Amino acid sequence: MSPGGEAAEAAALLLEARRTGRPLERLPARLRPADIAGAYAIQARVHAALGRSGVWKVSGGPPAAASPVAVLARTEAGEAPPPGAEGIEGEIALRLGADLVPDPAMTVETLASLIDAHAPAFELTRARVSHPDQTRPEKMADDFIAHAVVLGAPVAGPPAAGAFPRPVLLRDGVDAQAPYAPIDPLASLLAFARAGGDPFGGMKAGDWIITG
Repeated sequence: MSPGGEAAEAAALLLEARRTGRPLERLPARLRPADIAGAYAIQARVHAALGRSGVWKVSGGPPAAASPVAVLARTEAGEAPPPGAEGIEGEIALRLGADLVPDPAMTVETLASLIDAHAPAFELTRARVSHPDQTRPEKMADDFIAHAVVLGAPVAGPPAAGAFPRPVLLRDGVDAQAPYAPIDPLASLLAFARAGGDPFGGMKAGDWIITG
């Protein structure tokens, strides 16, 4: 089977897991991506089938070249979350006022000038593959369990540079999330932009990006 055929077969299994809500134990060995390029090849086929939502996730941290992008469903605050969401993570979402063109020399000031709003947000997570010993490329192929984003009320302009505390979600007076370190959304997106960007056609004006 060609590498393209293997990526298409792996994507079909992940799409079926998304559709049914029943996770795979693991992708068959012959379909597991061996590197970042293989992971992106699977992601690209999954999201070609799902369609463009205009919401992205940059994740992975240093090295920046290993930062994957996931395309997520978008849910406004107050709406019911999509079916199958199993976990939750606080985020600071960034909205682009102009297309993001990758540039290895980009500065944080230039990046901030592209952001026309930010908002508190919650990422809803869902595992499509359950095996605990997946490799990093395997996790990337399934978007690091990203599933959807609930956006709060936007605030005009970019956030301040530096670390932000994560938004708190209380349930019966107790934070419903696992403990997380503060996040620096501009630094995460800057690392991604300097690394060369995504293989899915680029982030466009009006798109939202989470960076946890």
